[in-house]
Amino acid sequence: VRPDLTTLGKIIGGGLPVGAFGGRADIMSAYDPRTGGARISHGGTFNANPLTMAAGLATLAELGPAAYARLDLLGERLRAGVTTLFRKRKLAAQVSGVGSLFCLHWTGKRLVDYRSSRPSDPAAPLRVFMGLLNEGVILSQRGLGACSLAMTEAEIDRFITALDRVLARAVA
Repeated sequence: VRPDLTTLGKIIGGGLPVGAFGGRADIMSAYDPRTGGARISHGGTFNANPLTMAAGLATLAELGPAAYARLDLLGERLRAGVTTLFRKRKLAAQVSGVGSLFCLHWTGKRLVDYRSSRPSDPAAPLRVFMGLLNEGVILSQRGLGACSLAMTEAEIDRFITALDRVLARAVA
């Protein structure tokens, strides 16, 4: 697949607000003021922001094969722990994800599209979200999260333990 345009965000700024786009030369030439004629102007608060670009470069310097392997292991540990909790409590729930990413799904249905991921109990995500907040864990209300290089196995285990306590109260 060769895209006409590509958009990038977040990670290229090392955690700072930024986005970027690029594409085929014939498309991108419309943004080049040096070519004359009618051009598309593109301005923004964070355009060419040196701090953001420095953070992005510093992040890229840290993200080698060992870092990605470590993120994958943390994600696998988290997903395995959550799967164990869901099975132990016989919940119609599952966790999906790849690498460092994960998402809690409050349904026992096979996940094939957005509709199949809708919670069987629509109130469950909010109960778990609030329960985790009370445990000192911040996770999106949708249950979507990502492990980071700042995390250790101890943080993953803390998340799993907190989720176990929340499930005992909120979903049982």
